[in-house]
Amino acid sequence: MVRGKVEMKRIENPTSRQVTFSKRRNGLLKKAYELSVLCDAEVSLIIFSQKGRLYEFSSSNMQKSIERYLERAREERGNEVEQRMQYLKHEAVLMTKKIELLENSQRPKSWSFLIPRASRNRKPAAPKPNQHQGQKGSTIHGGNTKTTSQGKIFVGRKFQVATKV
Repeated sequence: MVRGKVEMKRIENPTSRQVTFSKRRNGLLKKAYELSVLCDAEVSLIIFSQKGRLYEFSSSNMQKSIERYLERAREERGNEVEQRMQYLKHEAVLMTKKIELLENSQRPKSWSFLIPRASRNRKPAAPKPNQHQGQKGSTIHGGNTKTTSQGKIFVGRKFQVATKV
């Protein structure tokens, strides 16, 4: 004989509901007992009926089982709080790094990108006697001079400096 699937919803008929409660309660108590015997497990089961009546099963002392449960629950909550604190500290470090990156990206850029890389860390060399600023054919950082209607313009590798001669 095949049993039909039971729809999981409240049984509306009070008599049927009471009969089902009684049968399932007894089945649950029997399973708790079997689990404790077969697996040598400490099993405690507490059931309250709709009218508030208490049904319980314990393979050992119920009070000790409840105290043990409460102790473990406190430990678990403590571990959860500790884990949450570690997570929040980690998130704070990540947020600090992101803020620093954003602040650095908002700062005015250094003008060092205008100077060729090779000469950024070098001290400027003294000009040679035939290459003074403003003389025809003089150079700055390897650039050339061009003569325009406004005067000479010194053209470097990365920038231009206009001077009137």
